[in-house]
Amino acid sequence: RHNGRLSSLARAPRLLLAAGPRFRNEGSVLNLPWIYRQIADAAGIDAARGLAQARAGQRFYVPKTPHGSWLVEAMGEAGAAALCSLWGGEAIDVPANPFDENPWKARARRIAEAIDAGRSANEIARTEGVTRRTVWAHAARRRARAEAR
Repeated sequence: RHNGRLSSLARAPRLLLAAGPRFRNEGSVLNLPWIYRQIADAAGIDAARGLAQARAGQRFYVPKTPHGSWLVEAMGEAGAAALCSLWGGEAIDVPANPFDENPWKARARRIAEAIDAGRSANEIARTEGVTRRTVWAHAARRRARAEAR
């Protein structure tokens, strides 16, 4: 209880929330949110990745058996069977996809690589869908960081 109200976890005890930092190490499942970690332990990291790509950030009903469901296509037979054995017959909330790189960081990395490769601001702006001014701002930040070192 908090201020006389039940927390969302008290109202929905089986709510599956992200618990931990984003996934960073391909060889480890320790940094995955709890539900993905459970699936990876039971059926492998590819099954967890398949679920994340298919239904990340959503609530859905897990059938009691995987046969004929979208789970088999998304997670493979073993992954779907593991999910159904763990949460079959229940509605679950799946956290955001921990396997996707942040799109802003990915774009910043591509812009930095293009700047380092000597491409023009116009070319970088066209390929990345940003303005030349954004490219110049990225270049200025990179120069400032280099000078600070």
